[in-house]
Amino acid sequence: MILIDAQTEPDRCLQTLEILKQDLSLRVIPVIWLIAADHNPEQAHGIDANSIVPVSEDPAELVRTLTQLFKYWLFIVQFPF
Repeated sequence: MILIDAQTEPDRCLQTLEILKQDLSLRVIPVIWLIAADHNPEQAHGIDANSIVPVSEDPAELVRTLTQLFKYWLFIVQFPF
């Protein structure tokens, strides 16, 4: 799983996501796009981010969100490998 924090250098983050999704060997790795709660997720949807997750600037809320995210992707999702 790869987490991309789109709050830092969004253009570079989009470029990274595009590269990951264009490479057939890397495309199977889930890419989670983290955005500010008020950010527009449309660009990430357009280039196949596996999940787009709004995150809070509050550290405690961020930890709760990331904990739920990791539980979901590591314990619930079944990967086609």
